[in-house]
Amino acid sequence: MNKEDLLKSIPSLEKLYVVVSDYTRMPYLECDAETSDDLGYLFFTEEKAKDKVQELEEIRQKTSLLELNKSSILKNFTIMLLCGFNAVKIHDGTQEYLFQLEEIVKLGSHEGLPPEKRPVENRTLQLTMLYFCQELRKDPEHPNQRLLRELEEEMLVNVTRGRFLMPCREQKEGDQVQMQLITLKVNNDTNMIPIFTDNLEFEKLPKDDSLKLMVVPFESMLHLPFPNDGAGYLINPMGAGIPIREEFLQRIREERQTV
Repeated sequence: MNKEDLLKSIPSLEKLYVVVSDYTRMPYLECDAETSDDLGYLFFTEEKAKDKVQELEEIRQKTSLLELNKSSILKNFTIMLLCGFNAVKIHDGTQEYLFQLEEIVKLGSHEGLPPEKRPVENRTLQLTMLYFCQELRKDPEHPNQRLLRELEEEMLVNVTRGRFLMPCREQKEGDQVQMQLITLKVNNDTNMIPIFTDNLEFEKLPKDDSLKLMVVPFESMLHLPFPNDGAGYLINPMGAGIPIREEFLQRIREERQTV
């Protein structure tokens, strides 16, 4: 099978294997040494996919295989796009081919919509979150401090530029309806407010019809009142799970005041 035939076959494939990072619960992300593409890995055969998992284990990147069926293949490519991936390498059992993701799946353009009506997406933030988590969690006892600082700084800059989905519940007080923020318990002792980079991340929460979604820019998050036991925000708790703690928020507030 040549590259063109493989590309044409993707819509009719019954099965694919994607390499998923154990550290992020998302497709494993890698910067290609030759092309600088931010890419993921998919395989036609489980055998070849397991070889890749073993190869990554040798560099302390713990990964697993997720078998995709016909109905979930397109969704996986969409998730990758929303996470900032721009390419994939697909191995057909005999040869590996590099594809730009936009050759496979295209998302609608929202350029004509006003900012407040555009779907919530944070592709650059997602990308830096995944790189940061994969680097931090692969060897916490011997971290690459310089690289981690660079990744964290870039990630936090992207946080301050973001718009997020924040779940809440309506609470009636007399004739008034207020929105009550929900919290999740982290490490059995810390409560944090969950926020999400996009709808696909929010849909990973257990279904709860009582939840409503607010679209909240980071600037508004600086001034929302925390529950008494709240310690900050948790971005994508069912995925990478990045905490944004009150200390960071306070530092940003103080910086804003001095400008």
